[in-house]
Amino acid sequence: MTLEEALVIERSAMERSEFWLGQMVAMAGATENHEVLCSRLSFLTQLRLGVGRCQVFGPNMKVGVVKKRGFAYPDLSIACGERKFFDDVRDLLMNPVVVFEVLSDSTRAFDGREKFLEYQKLESLRHYVLVEQRTQRVEHYERAQAGRWSYEVLRPGDLLRLVGVGIEIPVSEIYAATDIPIAEEDE
Repeated sequence: MTLEEALVIERSAMERSEFWLGQMVAMAGATENHEVLCSRLSFLTQLRLGVGRCQVFGPNMKVGVVKKRGFAYPDLSIACGERKFFDDVRDLLMNPVVVFEVLSDSTRAFDGREKFLEYQKLESLRHYVLVEQRTQRVEHYERAQAGRWSYEVLRPGDLLRLVGVGIEIPVSEIYAATDIPIAEEDE
């Protein structure tokens, strides 16, 4: 199946599916913590960005990967400057600067490996942020000089710094309004 064929199906479907490396993959529902974390991330990023050159997109905006290999629905994405879309429908963003995924048991491995490997190929992407919902733990990948990626684990008391986007978010604010336990240091 081509990307164009997948988009025709997805745009008329009643339920969402991601298109990944030639396969349509149905998306499951979300837990309360997942929804609260997504809402918190959206609120906190929009609050800090205000109105300006960057735009926050929620979980209904598709993000494409290079060479038309697929698209996914990240939990949150941010694009800065001129936004590029696959076509005139403007529902498949091709140049995110930041992608957030809230991890679940069913998506943890896929989001942390396969998706990240494909997202890395997007020249625009500078930050890939994985937000755990079992414990208060955030993994932050940042594209550094010469395309190399740095990695850090953040916990309450730490700041998620999105360099180039110009915002900092305390990890404790992401997890406010949840009953998610604080992560152990060795996790």
